Amino acid sequence: MPMFSPPKIIILSVLFVTMASNTWSVDETFTYPENYDFGERVSNERLTALTTSIPPDGEGLPAGTGTFVAGKQVYLNKCEGCHGVDLTGTELGRPLIGGRGSLTTDAPIKTIESYWPYATSIFSYVRDTMPTTAPGSLSNSEVYSVMVYILASANIISSDMVLDASNVSTIQMPNLGGFVADSRPDVFATLDSE
Repeated sequence: MPMFSPPKIIILSVLFVTMASNTWSVDETFTYPENYDFGERVSNERLTALTTSIPPDGEGLPAGTGTFVAGKQVYLNKCEGCHGVDLTGTELGRPLIGGRGSLTTDAPIKTIESYWPYATSIFSYVRDTMPTTAPGSLSNSEVYSVMVYILASANIISSDMVLDASNVSTIQMPNLGGFVADSRPDVFATLDSE
């Protein structure tokens, strides 16, 4: 026996058409409201601060300096709880070092040491998102310092390097050649070309 008999199909069809015609018509247009009555407008200054990323050449890196000793102290006070005393991660945070050469294996380990192609990206990421309990709370010098601590612990730079805006872009990351440039024109279209 069929699931829907002819009378049931007719009733369901009429019901569907009635519901559709009562809820939407071709002549109606939807517009978003000007204001949703919650939150607050973000100032241009705050928006700029939130959306500033540092390109590989280091343009836009702020003033400040970092050392290994200062970075170790910042790390122990603000990072160790999630990333572990030895920078190899915990249940709360990913490992920051190790995994070099593992990206082409069946078990890649993505860390700052193994994955990140540019040290300038580390500055942007740490400054804007760490620590997770207070993102953006580190001073520029604290960010430079924790970078020295992480990068020296990964044997990418010397622990006696003093890091600042003038030398972050000179750091040769182990995975610098590990990415393929995306040549699709729609990905890197500029506002001028649109």
